[in-house]
Amino acid sequence: MKFRSFIIASILILAGNVLMAQVQLSQQPHQSKIECMEFYGDDFYTGSDDGFIVKWLSDGNGEHFQVSDMKIKMMAIHPNGYEIAIYETDEFAIHRISVWNWKTKTRKFAKRFTDSITCLSYTAKGSYLMAGTTSVDGLLFLDINKGTPLSVLQANTGIVNLAKTGKKESTMVTYEEQGKIKYYSLTDGNMIREFKCESQLENPILVHNNRFLVGTKNNKIYIVDATDGITKQIHQSDKPSLFCANDDELYYSENNSENYSLCLKKLELNKGDNRFESTLIKNFDFGSSQSVSKAIVLNSIAYFGTTIGDIFSMGIESTEETVSALRYTE
Repeated sequence: MKFRSFIIASILILAGNVLMAQVQLSQQPHQSKIECMEFYGDDFYTGSDDGFIVKWLSDGNGEHFQVSDMKIKMMAIHPNGYEIAIYETDEFAIHRISVWNWKTKTRKFAKRFTDSITCLSYTAKGSYLMAGTTSVDGLLFLDINKGTPLSVLQANTGIVNLAKTGKKESTMVTYEEQGKIKYYSLTDGNMIREFKCESQLENPILVHNNRFLVGTKNNKIYIVDATDGITKQIHQSDKPSLFCANDDELYYSENNSENYSLCLKKLELNKGDNRFESTLIKNFDFGSSQSVSKAIVLNSIAYFGTTIGDIFSMGIESTEETVSALRYTE
C-alpha cells in the first residue's frame, strides 16, 4: 500500500511538472503589472507580477511560460539569447534569482537570498551574472551555471542599482543609490576611481558608450556625466518612463496634462556641446485609463507594457496628431 501511494504521488508530481512546463502560444495579456521588458534579436520578452515570462515573436504571438508563483520584478537575457535570469519575490520574505533555459523550458538553477535584489544583469560576454543586493555584500558576481557567488571584487560595494561592464569585461561601472559612480578593474578586482553624483535616481541607465548616466527622481529626468559625476541637465517631466532602442537612442514617455494623453519624446545628444535636447515625437493614448510600467523600442516600433498587463505598440515616426496606440495583446 505504501509503495502504491508512493507511485501515485510520484505520478502526480511528474504530471504537475509537465503542466508547469507547458507553453501556451497566444496574444493574451499578462494578468497583472508588467515589471520588465527586454529584447533580443527581433523578439522581446516581458515579465510580470503574475509569474509568467512571455516571449513575443515577430508574428505577434507570445510564448507564455509560468516560471514562478511569485512576482517577477527583474529580468536579464544572456548574450547567448536563450538563457534568462529573473528575480522573483513575494516582496516580504522570499527573494530568489533563477535562471531558465528558454529552449528546453527548464530551470538551470535557483538561489535564494535573505535581502532584496536591486539590479540584475549579465556581463557583456555573459561570463558572470551580476546581482545587486541590499545586504552588506552589495553587488555579487554569480557563477552562470550554479549561481554560487564568486570572488571578483576585492571589497564589498554599496547598494548598487546599476552595474555594466565594458565589452571586453575588463572594467565595470556602477551606480550606487547613495550617490556614487564607481569604476572597477575586473582584472584585479580593485576600484579605479569614484565620483559623487545625484543620489536616489530611479531606473538608471547608461548611454552613449557609458558616457552618460540617466535616471528619474521626483518627476525630473537627470542627465549625469559618468566621467565626473556632474549633473549636466535636468528635464522636468510628469511621471517619465525611460527606455532605449540602443546605446545611442534614448526615449521616454510622460503624461500630457493638457489633454490627458501621453507623450513620446526622444532625448538626442548634441555632440557639439554634449547636451541633450528633448524632442516631442507624438502624443498618444491607449483608449483607456492605463499607465505605462515599462517600454522598449524594437525595429522602429515602441512597445508599452502597462500596470494591468496589457501591451500596446506604435511607430516612432513624428506626427502632430494625437494617435491611439494599437493594442498588441487581445
